[in-house]
Amino acid sequence: MKITQLILLLAACIGAAAWAYSRPGWDSYVALLGALGALTTATIFWRNRRPAKGAPKQSQTVARGGVGIQAGRDVTIGGKGDAENE
Repeated sequence: MKITQLILLLAACIGAAAWAYSRPGWDSYVALLGALGALTTATIFWRNRRPAKGAPKQSQTVARGGVGIQAGRDVTIGGKGDAENE
């Protein structure tokens, strides 16, 4: 999705540049500036939004007498360890 967005914004910049070259005017220059601004902004936000390292922290509250199972990674239910906890 991000790559597609950047490709489309790059195509818009090229199209606006061609329009500004073939028919100079304030409208074509504004379109070129807008396309360049959108491409620059998308690139900056794409670089800054990298996935965080490690798994996100999880928390859970269970009422008295309840059983809470929260799966973040490997979960085993009904193994030997469950019989010892009862």
